[in-house]
Amino acid sequence: MSRRKKGNRRLPPGLYSWTDRKTGTIYWKMAIRNAGSKERTWIALGPISQQEALAEYRERMADPDLQRSRYLSRETIGCSDFLSTVYLPHLRIHADSLSTFDTETERSGWLCAHFKQTDIRGIDTAAIERYKRWRREHGGRRGKSGPRVLPGARTINLELHVFRKALRYGVSLGLLAKAPTFVMLPEAKERREPRWLNAHETDKVIAAATPKRRLLLLFAFHTGMRPGEISTRWKEDLDLERGFCRVGHRAEHDFRVKRERPRVVPLTPALQEALSDAWNGLPVEGPIFGGQSLKETLRRVCNKVGFKPLNPYGTRHSFISRWAQEQRSRDALIKIVGHADGRMIDQIYAHFGADELADHMVRVSWGKEAKVVQLRADQGNGA
Repeated sequence: MSRRKKGNRRLPPGLYSWTDRKTGTIYWKMAIRNAGSKERTWIALGPISQQEALAEYRERMADPDLQRSRYLSRETIGCSDFLSTVYLPHLRIHADSLSTFDTETERSGWLCAHFKQTDIRGIDTAAIERYKRWRREHGGRRGKSGPRVLPGARTINLELHVFRKALRYGVSLGLLAKAPTFVMLPEAKERREPRWLNAHETDKVIAAATPKRRLLLLFAFHTGMRPGEISTRWKEDLDLERGFCRVGHRAEHDFRVKRERPRVVPLTPALQEALSDAWNGLPVEGPIFGGQSLKETLRRVCNKVGFKPLNPYGTRHSFISRWAQEQRSRDALIKIVGHADGRMIDQIYAHFGADELADHMVRVSWGKEAKVVQLRADQGNGA
């Protein structure tokens, strides 16, 4: 049996596979730890594909009765143990992407360092306030030398947000009667505006890329997809005849659709033509941009044209901002980018540069038909 290698984050903990050397068939099984012991119950999933095994694993591990039976028998449930053995494995199964899981794992480390094995049933608002004061006094990175940098209000709020979600998940399992009230710290400064490119800058960046990377940038700037969605698009997701790309209509083990909202993203005429020209060269199975890094491509091309390197999400910001500047349908934009409502678009994405603001001012018709009155100083009155 070829067990899951340590550090292989493509498979969640407890899911294993082995290959029959005679037939080459891949078999799958999963392990569930019994309550109050280190023994495990093995469940054979059979000779199925990896996507089917992951779907079966998620369905079984998401059963609240299973989670409740594993932890209700304990007299006390330590905070550190709860985060590491209950919430984080649950998040690993249902996280939108691996980066989301890694980020929340790092933030939960501070929670574990403070609360340790404090019973989660005893966590109240006063304990949350004590964590805020402790976090203010213990800035910097744990276990590393060097000057300490006190964390900001936003950093602490993000850690509290992870703890709030974890405790609410404990309430849903029946481990807690009620989650405590969380009072977030007021942020001292406004959220930094994300960097984006206008139409001229976008065309300049795409034109400066190599032919192999040009299709990747064109796809990113012309669809507004998230970087994780772009890296997991297959050839079967594209429908060039009707001119759209599907997102979230098939099982994806590397990326889960945000909030389980599958959608259809239309393709621009330029992108549709570029995909048609490169159609025969796209891989039949696997991601069409496999082996290409959007972050590294943007860094190289931006340096080539003399721009400041753009974050991978900057392509999404650029698409939404250009759409808003051209005053296109707001409801259609919400459907294309996969948002629940338009609040995120209004707060972050709808940017206007100096050229766009000047263009709006030129179209103002104030005073064109009315007489212009010029006020002159009256020397006699000393005004």
